[in-house]
Amino acid sequence: MQSRTNFFLIRVLPFIIILGGVGIVLLLFLSSDKQMVSGTVRTIASLHDTDFDLRVAQNSEDRRRGLSGSVLAENEGMLFIFGYSDYHTLWMKDMLISLDMVWMDASYTVVHIFENVHPETFPNVFTPKEKALYILELPAGTVYRTGLEIGDIVEIGL
Repeated sequence: MQSRTNFFLIRVLPFIIILGGVGIVLLLFLSSDKQMVSGTVRTIASLHDTDFDLRVAQNSEDRRRGLSGSVLAENEGMLFIFGYSDYHTLWMKDMLISLDMVWMDASYTVVHIFENVHPETFPNVFTPKEKALYILELPAGTVYRTGLEIGDIVEIGL
């Protein structure tokens, strides 16, 4: 009888505790505004009443890779999150599609825009005129279609 109790306390109980902890962490993550889909963090943005499903590039590897080799549906894009405001740059390395690029400050106010940037522009680097904390990459034509302008505020579900 004593050996069964010891076995439970030593082997089974820690496993149950670990599974419970993992379950709690997973529940907290899934209840947040961000979603993890296929290893990619996602969020939603709204530009003039048009919603976009965004992949989130929140670390240096995500930002380096960006949308290289990807295609986007009409209402998809990528949100780049930086740890500080600066003149963060983009390029079109290994891109398959043209993009609109939108730089935003800490309050999600648009501070600079490049429209209809083609993959053939690589190795050119695109630099905003103002410091920014966030960048949106959206399918080419989105800025025109939504009427987005410098000074507009983008609603982002972070």
